[in-house]
Amino acid sequence: MKRLVSVLAAALSFVLLGAYCIINIGQDVRAQEEQRQAEFIVTCAGSAVKPWEDEKQNLYVFLPSYFDWDHTEIEVLDGTLSLDGVELAAEEGMYLSAFEENTSYLYTLSFREEEKSGELTFVQSANVGTIFLETDSGSMEQVDADKEYREGGRILITDAAGGIEHIGILDYIKGRGNATWNSDKKSYSVKLKEAADLFGMGEAEDWVLLCNGFDGSKLQNKLCLDMAEAVGLEYSIQSEWVDLYLNGVYHGNYLLCEKVEAGENRVEIGGGFLLERDYYFDQPNGFYTEDGNPFSLRYPENVTQEEIEKIAAFVQQIEDAVLSGDLERAGEYLDWDSFVLRYVLDETVLNQDTGITSMYFYKPEGEQKLYAGPVWDYDGSLGSGNMTGWMNHKVIAAVEIQNYKRESSLSWYPVLYQNEWFLNQARQKYRDLVRPYLLSMLEEGIDQYADHIKESVEMDMLRWDYASFGAGHYESHENNVRYLKFFLAKRLEFLDEEWLGEENHYTEEGNGQIHTVTFQGNTETVTVEIADGERMFVIPEELLEEEQWWYNVRDGLAFTPDLPVLEDVVFKAE
Repeated sequence: MKRLVSVLAAALSFVLLGAYCIINIGQDVRAQEEQRQAEFIVTCAGSAVKPWEDEKQNLYVFLPSYFDWDHTEIEVLDGTLSLDGVELAAEEGMYLSAFEENTSYLYTLSFREEEKSGELTFVQSANVGTIFLETDSGSMEQVDADKEYREGGRILITDAAGGIEHIGILDYIKGRGNATWNSDKKSYSVKLKEAADLFGMGEAEDWVLLCNGFDGSKLQNKLCLDMAEAVGLEYSIQSEWVDLYLNGVYHGNYLLCEKVEAGENRVEIGGGFLLERDYYFDQPNGFYTEDGNPFSLRYPENVTQEEIEKIAAFVQQIEDAVLSGDLERAGEYLDWDSFVLRYVLDETVLNQDTGITSMYFYKPEGEQKLYAGPVWDYDGSLGSGNMTGWMNHKVIAAVEIQNYKRESSLSWYPVLYQNEWFLNQARQKYRDLVRPYLLSMLEEGIDQYADHIKESVEMDMLRWDYASFGAGHYESHENNVRYLKFFLAKRLEFLDEEWLGEENHYTEEGNGQIHTVTFQGNTETVTVEIADGERMFVIPEELLEEEQWWYNVRDGLAFTPDLPVLEDVVFKAE
């Protein structure tokens, strides 16, 4: 906070900080008066946040990492705020140091004859940067309703200590994603008016804010992207966790990422091209191979049909060689090091999008080979969502996933996996590069990640209902992290045996607690005690006679023996 000198305060309040509603000149004064209501904000060092209200009228003030309580002020903009008996009127304020974090206080907001009340809680993040984004309309309604709608605005980005990373005009914010777009918490693309180097990731205008909506640990994408860079896959995407505020209201923990794009500080290929193997195939420039594989041309954008056909013919040469089993000929057009390594990464974390979508390839100008990468999109990895059950840790993605989704999958992998040379290359990269890195992450790296974002994720869990959109198999962040480690350990054990012929054990022991697993049947209820970390492989026999199945009452997901019991759980018959 000390680095934010006073001269910046005016600039910050002018540019954004989601604090004050911008009233359009010429707006009907009477309409303004009718819309007035009791309102307050919390400010520090020129930045301001608004409270978020849940469905029970309880308020949460989610504070960025750098807010100093001794210099953070509650300011009433309109009406009257009563907070545990202390009353503040408009243009009055008090410092936050009079209150405590994670403590609920009774509040009443009054304006004229209207009044509402409930509990107000102050919660603060730690260790992560902050993005304040204010749209021109002061609302995200249109952006969240239409994925292609773009709206301009202003943006301020700070590091965890409050130091300014960027402040300026936002060219636009728009929605992004496919499956995640259907969740309440959405991912976004943002374009800055002027390029900026954010958190040392290189200067660029285009950035991505991943919501990690299906991931209760909030670690999957970060872990996989960092792994790609650590093992040497060129142009791997860099990322940084942030707290996002939209028009002054906390919106959650996000992963700020570089965009997969060609250009300086990104995929530097000059006049080459960048492709995506894209099941959704929503780009104007693209083609299908003879075996039905769709590719979108991401760069260059302005190309002739003749140029597209030339690129398609080049890719077709690769496909013909791969599917015929002639890997020597395929190697004339394909960089095997990157291609094998990217496959091993996807296979190791059991990425359910392997061979389906978000698979990028690039060809640098002046070179004759196609490279695999950068890796992207690991929402469906490491046992997330509904992957448990039909896809446990013993699945080979190149075979089972592709066979299961054969109409939408890249046809190359099942053929390559049957080739002994390719499989030996995969085994070597797994043994020498990928496994050592992930073992170090199991030992301490994942826990360090989790500790780093713990407070930010705790805020996110208050802001969003994880159970409603399948974000994690467990209620607590700690247990979702434990499950990620469990799944990864089991995955490594399986691949050690499958690829290296080794029997190893990496799974951590339980914590010694005893949990209850309760089955609420139509006619009776049965509760079973089970040790922490153990798995329940069978449902009590007396509950099977009605040919019913069992669903977790918290999130609606079906019972599966693939999940270790890490907390009390209740299943109900349906």
